Amino acid sequence: MLMFGTFIVALLTLVVELIKNQQKK
Repeated sequence: MLMFGTFIVALLTLVVELIKNQQKK
């Protein structure tokens, strides 16, 4: 369960970074 939670956090971080990059353009 802990590993799953860590995976979700990493996935959310990637999504946030992608959104920030899209906003720059």
